[in-house]
Amino acid sequence: MLYNEFLQGTGCKDTPYNFDVYKALEALYMANDAMTKEAVYKAGKSLVDNSETPKERETRQKLTKEAETLKQDIECFDTYITMYKGFIETMGDIDGAEAVKEWKREIKWRQEEKRKLKSRLCSIKSLFKEYF
Repeated sequence: MLYNEFLQGTGCKDTPYNFDVYKALEALYMANDAMTKEAVYKAGKSLVDNSETPKERETRQKLTKEAETLKQDIECFDTYITMYKGFIETMGDIDGAEAVKEWKREIKWRQEEKRKLKSRLCSIKSLFKEYF
């Protein structure tokens, strides 16, 4: 089933929320041979939301973009933390105690920054639940 078929069958607007409803129902439809498109449309009509305002859409898009950026930043911090831990394991004896101390400081700082990013991400998820 195509998204444009879903839009026509349910009469809903093309919004990100409705697209998410479509993806969920499409997965059910694809997994269940007995389910008809009409059954998907009927279920979709009760689930879709056509009330998103332009201001809501703008806010959601900003939050989504910020959430994606935070997720990428968290992944980068994870990579650096792993890298510095690897330095300590493999090169600690060669580079000496000062290098190891610096790497441990770097790990600690990045872990703290990562916690802050995760906290902000949780706040954004909370806003999504409250408003969208």
